[in-house]
Amino acid sequence: MNAFLYRHRVLFLHLSFWGVYISFFAYQVTSFLREEVGFLETLYRSGIHVGFNMLVAYLNYFLLLPRFLENKKLGRYLLEFFIPFAILMTLRVYLQRYAVDGYTHQVKYFYSNTFIVQATATSLFV
Repeated sequence: MNAFLYRHRVLFLHLSFWGVYISFFAYQVTSFLREEVGFLETLYRSGIHVGFNMLVAYLNYFLLLPRFLENKKLGRYLLEFFIPFAILMTLRVYLQRYAVDGYTHQVKYFYSNTFIVQATATSLFV
């Protein structure tokens, strides 16, 4: 059993990080909203947020960062990072807006610049 855990320690580290991250975000969804939110809706809202953050993180981790470390060209890396990042953030904002329409009283927040800045900042920090 220890050999199995040792061989797959990186996988367990990643799973642990994303598990804690999604539980933290699910807690935020359920505690800060002024309305009753069911388990599936909480999972759906959290899944959109965490799913797009995973896409950005693993695109950078597996594809862009190794190419940067190989070539050492910062300008190229930033260009290769920010173009897909902008596309993914645009898709995330529109998907989250679509997901909450009609389900929440806080629809105005999802159409504000504050939401876009918050979504972009959290994705960059992850």
